[in-house]
Amino acid sequence: MASTPYEEFLSRAIATGKQYDDLPPRIQIVLSPQDWKTRVKDQCIVKGLSWDVCLASTVCGEQEYYDDLIKACKGWMRMYPYHLADYVCRVKRITAYKYYCDLLASMLAEEASYDRMPNFTAADAVRVLGIGRNEYISALNALKGRRLMWRMNPRGLAREVLPAEPLPPQLQPWWQVKVVNVAEAEYRELSAEEVANLKTANLPQPACVRDLDPLMLLQLYRRGLVYFDVVVSPDDRFRIPPLEGFVSNRTPAAGEAADPLEALLYSVFVASSEGLRVGDLSRILNVGLRDVTTALSLAARLGFATRLEDAPPMATRTATLGVQSLIDLDEDEGGGRGDGGAGRGCTDARAAWEGHAAGLPAERSQPAAYSQCPAQGPRTHPPTPQSPVSRGGGGDGGGG
Repeated sequence: MASTPYEEFLSRAIATGKQYDDLPPRIQIVLSPQDWKTRVKDQCIVKGLSWDVCLASTVCGEQEYYDDLIKACKGWMRMYPYHLADYVCRVKRITAYKYYCDLLASMLAEEASYDRMPNFTAADAVRVLGIGRNEYISALNALKGRRLMWRMNPRGLAREVLPAEPLPPQLQPWWQVKVVNVAEAEYRELSAEEVANLKTANLPQPACVRDLDPLMLLQLYRRGLVYFDVVVSPDDRFRIPPLEGFVSNRTPAAGEAADPLEALLYSVFVASSEGLRVGDLSRILNVGLRDVTTALSLAARLGFATRLEDAPPMATRTATLGVQSLIDLDEDEGGGRGDGGAGRGCTDARAAWEGHAAGLPAERSQPAAYSQCPAQGPRTHPPTPQSPVSRGGGGDGGGG
């Protein structure tokens, strides 16, 4: 949250898409155009926005923006930005496997505690690499045992203990398969079966996991030639199954650049029910639809949410009204929709979910009322045009 009226004004101006020339003269006197560009880019990066739908596209180039975003996300130990995979994975060829290898190599080189990693980042690293708390501690102890070499080249040595390839992903048939920009040298190394599946995934009509050969798909994934897009629509409904695979590490401390997607995930987990469609959940939480679909897409990818295929139950309207009435009651009691109440709501949602993770009784882990996160500017899925199997630049291996 901005600490002064000046900071708040600039934050709102950036969020509403104002240009430097639109600022009042009194602001332009104390804020140079270069400082404005830096603020715009930094704020868009903190919110994890796609370059082509935010104000950053007016102050810096696309490659510069995503280079700085990836660097910042690693520094903050955020989750891999799956919602930006159309550029990060398809164009830059930075897969989730490579991202988490770089992140863990840096942590090992610094001998950092595993507890520094935020909850959802740790859960995703386990899913992609199979490295949890015990594996991390074991690897760090093994590296420290190689004393002289460890002191001379800690980062290079750390990479030797990391997996050579990602774990096989737990895919759902409805997930879409996307193709990265494939280099000519990579294309020539593919078998006829792999080429056929790659062409199927690259057709104008989006291909799903169910449309491809499972073995060929796994091979293409390990080569880093395909990635998966978990598309969520407003009419979808999700069930939050019993908690499995959640890593309870820590939440960002005061003053850190908290991940807005992580805060939204906690609220979605608390407020979601099988009778609620995604569009209804967006209205209840008073959060943009694109933000909610992004959060549920990530939850489904991590295995924390399951999309329901059957018809909605008769209790849909009852569930919607029930959750909404609790929120209205919270507002009447002082929760409000302002920044203070919303911030408390996110904290309550996080406490409820982490209480569930710790196995606390329901009465201890349930917040006073279903909470809501502050409304944010829309963070959209980037446009996902069908990427051709290009003969352009190469990239790193590993799954996306």
